[in-house]
Amino acid sequence: MQSVIDRFEELLKQDDFREIRNRVGVLRSEFRKKLEDKNDELREAFIDEGGDPDAFEAPVDPLEEKLEALFVIYNEKKEAFKLEREAAAAQRAERERQRKEANIQKLEVQKGLLEELKVVVSSGETNGEALQKIRDLQNKWKANGKIDPEEMPSAKDVQLDFSHQLDVFFHNRKINLELRDLDQNRNLEAKRKILKEMEALIGEEAIDKVAASMRKHQSDWNAAGQVPWDKKDEIFEQFKTLADQIYGRIQSYYDERRASAKQNLEAKQGLLDQVKAINIEELKSHKSWQENTSKVIALQADWKKIGFSERNEEIWQEFRSTCDGFFASKKHFYENLDANREQNRLKKIELCEKAEQMQDNTDWKSTTEFFIRLQKEWKGVGSAQRNVENELWNRFRSACDAFFQSKKGFFGQLDEQQDKNLELKEALIAKINATELSGEGGKDVQMLRAFASEWDAIGHVPLKEKDRIYNAYYKAIDAKYDKLKMDREERVTMQYKSRLDNLMASADAEGKIRRERQNINTRIDKLRQELNQYENNLGFFAKSRGDNPLKKEVESKIEKIRKEIQDLRNKLKTISTAAKKKEEAVAAPVEEEKVEE
Repeated sequence: MQSVIDRFEELLKQDDFREIRNRVGVLRSEFRKKLEDKNDELREAFIDEGGDPDAFEAPVDPLEEKLEALFVIYNEKKEAFKLEREAAAAQRAERERQRKEANIQKLEVQKGLLEELKVVVSSGETNGEALQKIRDLQNKWKANGKIDPEEMPSAKDVQLDFSHQLDVFFHNRKINLELRDLDQNRNLEAKRKILKEMEALIGEEAIDKVAASMRKHQSDWNAAGQVPWDKKDEIFEQFKTLADQIYGRIQSYYDERRASAKQNLEAKQGLLDQVKAINIEELKSHKSWQENTSKVIALQADWKKIGFSERNEEIWQEFRSTCDGFFASKKHFYENLDANREQNRLKKIELCEKAEQMQDNTDWKSTTEFFIRLQKEWKGVGSAQRNVENELWNRFRSACDAFFQSKKGFFGQLDEQQDKNLELKEALIAKINATELSGEGGKDVQMLRAFASEWDAIGHVPLKEKDRIYNAYYKAIDAKYDKLKMDREERVTMQYKSRLDNLMASADAEGKIRRERQNINTRIDKLRQELNQYENNLGFFAKSRGDNPLKKEVESKIEKIRKEIQDLRNKLKTISTAAKKKEEAVAAPVEEEKVEE
């Protein structure tokens, strides 16, 4: 049922209410089905324990309340979806109203533009400024948008009047252009004079003088105004040809100067980058500092060989500052070198002492982690003085080696003991298989419990053999219990009592029993998760017809898990019963021994 709640919660996170609405009914039905199944199981358990079927009342499941709470959220989303649709309809009506209102506003804008156009036309001006005003008014008219004349017939009259005013303006402009031709012929003569002066600059060698003259000619050319239309391209091509030729000479001259300054800047930047590339943090020795000092001095010598560059003063200040920083760090290194080595010596002595204190510790796991951390810490400590560095390293390594050799020897003996345990358990299995039952139930049960106690008393076996030897043992012991024709639940309980007796008789019995409970509860929780998953999977076969092998397999696994959960619960009951008996035995009063007179 929790899985249904979880899916319901995930479903409610979606934005598409239609998708939520389409799937919510299936989740409700699935939840009710699971709740009914759960109540049926509780009712059966109630009856099995001797309860009256008519007296059974299903408890209120907290998940039922959670489901109702989720349906509150669902109904809120449903109401929000309804309001959203109503709001959308209202928005469409509002847009239609706004469209009509916009047409009214457009018409008002058109009327205003028409009045502005009439002012320009009535002024009689047709020059460029007036033309620009006309173009602006046309653009504003287009930007304002069209109006459907069927909706607003008055808009058509405004449009016709606007077009008429434009025709009047452009008619007047045509007349004025004829007068302009006279001015353009005078401008043509002025530009031809400028071209002759430019031709005189072709042989001039003083590039600075040529550049200054060209700036004046360019200004005069632009001020001369327009020439006749049929001469425009011809005169412009003559100007462009001469200007390109002259500016080409000027450009080549300055390009050469800029290229040299740019190359020098690149060379200086390269030297600066080499100084910056020296990682001062990595210079930990006298040798490394001397090597890099020689490198910086050589780079300074190369700098002096390079001429003027772009950003000349700026890049020189940066280069000098970087070099000064290098030599300042070098000075600081040598001032602190002896002090750092002494600190490193004291730190390494401390690490040696820690290693020597722990080298005989037999808590292998935590001590191994301790030594690994210690070794990493050693690597992070810098060098001590040369006359003690090797001595400290040998001392530290000796302590580390002593621990790891002891650990290696211990686990070597442990492997030998596990091999012996494996032989003992295989012998016990053979003994169980060879033993015949006497036919006396009580005597045979005691014998099988003795076998279980003997099994638990034998220690661990190699990990790779654990599952094999475990399965062989239970196969042998189960075969004997099968001959006793004991109930399965009784057999599991009987077998577990042998293990429990050994746990309660061992050292730290209370701690071992507590861990045993924890392990059983952990296993039950894991099995419950598996059971929920298989039960969910079983729902996929609800519509399957006839025999379905996959469905039978899932049903078989569900039955197996339920039996294992029941076995584990019986073990918990056995532990509780044994613990209670032990408490009663401890709490019972001790009778005083009578002494005969």
